[in-house]
Amino acid sequence: MKLLRRSNRFATRAGLGLLGFSLVAVASALEPGPAQLYRVLYGSTLTLEGPGDGPSLEFPLRGTFRMRSKVSPLDWASFRVEEVALQFAEPAGPSQPVLGSGFYSVGGRTELTQRMELDLTLGGASVRVASGAVAPSPDWPRLEIALRGAADGKSRNYTLVLVAVPELERWRYRLLDGSYLLDDCPPCGRPTVLEPLRGRFDLVLFEEHPIRSRYALDELELAVGAGEFERYRLRGGGTFEVGGEVALRQAMRLATVLTEGQEKLTRGFTNSSSAVVRRWPLLEVDLDDTAGEFARVFRLRLFAAPFREIWFSTASGMTSGTGGEWPHNRRSGGDLLTDDGRVVRSNRDLIRRLGFEPGTADLGIDAFEIGPGGEVLFSLTEAGWSETFGQIQEGDLLSEQGRLVQSNQSLLAAFGLMPPLPDLGLDAVQVRDTGEVWFSIRQGAFSQTLGRPLGRGDLLSSQGQVVKSNAELLAGFRRPAKDYDYGLDAVHVWPSGEVWLSIEEGFQDADRGPVTDGDLLSDQGYVVSRNLDLVSAFQPLEDLANFGLDGLFVVTDLAVPPKPARFNPIVLEGTAGVRLEWEGQGRVYRVERTLDLSLPFEAVSPILPQSFWADPGPSVGTPRAFYRLRQW
Repeated sequence: MKLLRRSNRFATRAGLGLLGFSLVAVASALEPGPAQLYRVLYGSTLTLEGPGDGPSLEFPLRGTFRMRSKVSPLDWASFRVEEVALQFAEPAGPSQPVLGSGFYSVGGRTELTQRMELDLTLGGASVRVASGAVAPSPDWPRLEIALRGAADGKSRNYTLVLVAVPELERWRYRLLDGSYLLDDCPPCGRPTVLEPLRGRFDLVLFEEHPIRSRYALDELELAVGAGEFERYRLRGGGTFEVGGEVALRQAMRLATVLTEGQEKLTRGFTNSSSAVVRRWPLLEVDLDDTAGEFARVFRLRLFAAPFREIWFSTASGMTSGTGGEWPHNRRSGGDLLTDDGRVVRSNRDLIRRLGFEPGTADLGIDAFEIGPGGEVLFSLTEAGWSETFGQIQEGDLLSEQGRLVQSNQSLLAAFGLMPPLPDLGLDAVQVRDTGEVWFSIRQGAFSQTLGRPLGRGDLLSSQGQVVKSNAELLAGFRRPAKDYDYGLDAVHVWPSGEVWLSIEEGFQDADRGPVTDGDLLSDQGYVVSRNLDLVSAFQPLEDLANFGLDGLFVVTDLAVPPKPARFNPIVLEGTAGVRLEWEGQGRVYRVERTLDLSLPFEAVSPILPQSFWADPGPSVGTPRAFYRLRQW
C-alpha cells in the first residue's frame, strides 16, 4: 500500500495522512496540484422540484470542490471547477454523492458579475446547472451563488445553492464559561432570561492580508441545557473579520435557526461592539439580534477558545454514574480523563512498565504531558520502589513506555541549587517543541544562579529561568493575599503566551467568588471551567464541590505538526478487522474512514495518544476502505 498524499494546504497543515486499501488492487499515490480547495458551508442546499406540481424537497449540502485558475481576459478571473464532491442525505437515509466539474468566472468592466456552470451526476442522473450572470458576494472570495437546471430527459428541476470559502486553515472552537444567551421581551415586563451557553463552531480562514483576516464560522452548534433539559438550540454559520490599520477591530455576522421546544425561529446576529477584548486566538464578542422584532429580542455572548478536548487528572477519585457497575465505574486520581467523559489511560496502564510490584495500588498522577509520537509522560504524587529503576522520586518525569525521562535533579540542574540536590516534586509540566520543559515544583528552594527563591507556584524552565512567577500568573484575580504563593498544579501555555492553570490552594476572589484548586483558570483573569463542569460528563456520584485538578493537556488545532503522519503497511486481522500503525510528529491522533472517496470521512477512533489503532469494522468481506489520519 502507498500513502495517498492530499494536495491541499489544509491537509498538510492539519497533519492529515490518507491511506486506501483494496483487497484486489493496490492504491496509487496522488501527486499534489495547485488547485485551491473550497469547503461548502452552512446555508448550502439542494432543492428537488416537481415533477409537475409535486412537492419540493430541500436538503442541506456539504462537501468540497477545487478551483483552478486559468488564463482569462484582463477584466475577469476564470477558474475550472474540479473534483466536485458534495453530499446530501434524505431523512433517515445514507449520504448521497453529488459529483462533477464545471467552470466559474467573476469580473466585469462596468459592473461585477459572477457565473458558474456545473455538470453533475446525482442519483444516477446527469444534471447541468448554471447560475447565469449574478452579483458576487460582497465577501468574495467567499462564494454565494444559486445554480438551476434539469436532469437529462426528465422534468424534475434542481436548484443548487452554494455557500463556500477557500479553506486556508480550520480550527475547532468551543465555548467557555461566560458565554450566554439572553431572551428578553421589553414590552412584556417579564424577567429577562440569561442562560449559560455551551457548544462549538469551526473557524475557517479564507482570506489573509497584512492588516486584516477574514474567516467563516462553520458547523456552529450551541445549546442551553442538555438532553431532556435542553431549552434552546442554535445551528448556523457566519463570517468573522479582525484587523485594522490603527486599532484592532472585529466584526461578526451569524445566520442561525434557533429552536425552542417545537418552535423554530430564523435569527441573524451581529456584534454590538467592534472592540477586541481578548488576546488572539481567544474570541469574545457580544451579538445583537437583527430580526427587528419589538416583542422578543435575543442576544448572545460568545467566549470561545480553539480546542477540541481537555484532558486532565483529578486529585480525588470519583465514582462515575455513566461507567457501568462497581468497580468498573471507579475513576482514580491517577487516571487520565477527558472532559467528554472518556478514560484515555487508567493508572494501571500508565505505571505497568515501570517495574512496580504486581498488584500495586493506584498511584496518583501529579503532572502529565503528551510527548511527540503519543508518548504519555507523567510524575507521581508519591515516591515508590521500582524493580527496574530503584527508588522513583515524586519529582521524576516518567514515561508510560517504561522510561525515566528526566530526574527531578536534572530538571533543576540549571538553577544551581545547593547540594545535596533535593527532590522538590513535579506538580505541572509542559514539554515545548524545542525539548525545553516548563514545570512547577511542590517545595520551594533558593536558586544560586538566579539569586532568588523559587516558589511552588512559579512556572519554571529547564533552562534555568522563571517563566512566570505565581504572582504574575494570578495577577488578573483579586485574591486576598497578593504576595501569597497559591501553588501551581497544572499548566497549558498557548502560543500567544496565555497560560491556563490550576492552583494548589483556592481563594476568595472579590469579583468571582470562590476559586478552588480544581478550577481551570487563565492568567488573563478569568475562569476557563469550574471543576464540576470539567468532570460533569462522568456524572460523579459523590457529593463533592471539587475533585481537584492535578494534570492538564489541551487538544488544539493550533498545535499541528507541519509534516503529515505516514501510515505503515496495513495488517488485515482476518475477520477481526484492520490494524493501522503510523509514524508522525503529532502528540495525539484520530483515525477517520470512508468506504467511498466521494463520501465524507468520519471519525472511527477517539483522539488517541499512540501510534496504532485496530478498526473492528472493515474485514475480509469489505471490498475497500480509505483511512485518513489527523494529528495534533
